[in-house]
Amino acid sequence: MRSRFAYLIISLLLVFIGCQSRKTDSIATGLTIDSFKITSVNVKDDFEIKVSLSVEYHISENKYPIIFLLDANLYFDIFAQALRDYGNVGLSPQVILVGIGYKDIPVMDSLRQRDYTYPIAKAEYEMSISGGAEHFLSFIDKELYGRISRSYRVDSTDVILYGHSLGGYFTLYSFLKRSSAPASKINKFIAASPSLHYNDYYLLSLTRQYKKNFSNPIKVYITYGGA
Repeated sequence: MRSRFAYLIISLLLVFIGCQSRKTDSIATGLTIDSFKITSVNVKDDFEIKVSLSVEYHISENKYPIIFLLDANLYFDIFAQALRDYGNVGLSPQVILVGIGYKDIPVMDSLRQRDYTYPIAKAEYEMSISGGAEHFLSFIDKELYGRISRSYRVDSTDVILYGHSLGGYFTLYSFLKRSSAPASKINKFIAASPSLHYNDYYLLSLTRQYKKNFSNPIKVYITYGGA
């Protein structure tokens, strides 16, 4: 199920980034995976980062789009493989996949509630810690993006944030914040099954503050499944 889900989302990237024609025989099947730990000043915690680079990255001088992937402890390997498979046959653009993860999955299960939500959860949600989305967004924008852009050849016009469930909630929160903060590095958003019910649909109240900016458009894609 997760593999099928990942391939669906990657198909959506074709809408966001586009796919340039290329010779598929020049693309090998391997990937380069870099990993490092980064301590965030804004969140005051450590994050485990994984970066996937295609073989094409090493044989060209091109700049590449970035995908910031949330819940990387669960999804990074699946997405990296799917991007490789699609890229090898020319069906997906080559990208820099940046997975934002935690020490391990049990830690992720608790800290994602802290980092992906805003405001602080109501008592009925029984979250021991929550409401830190603003700090987490500042970490991505002001700390992680800088680290990645200094280390890799980044196309700053194609910076995508992808999240699912609570991660989708954070993605839409970031999208709405981006509308009032054009200096943000993220300019494209994919929210899969976002948890819009959080805090009595708080995000819907933020939409009233959203202002269209036709000179600097932002792309957002939202997916929902149902019977």
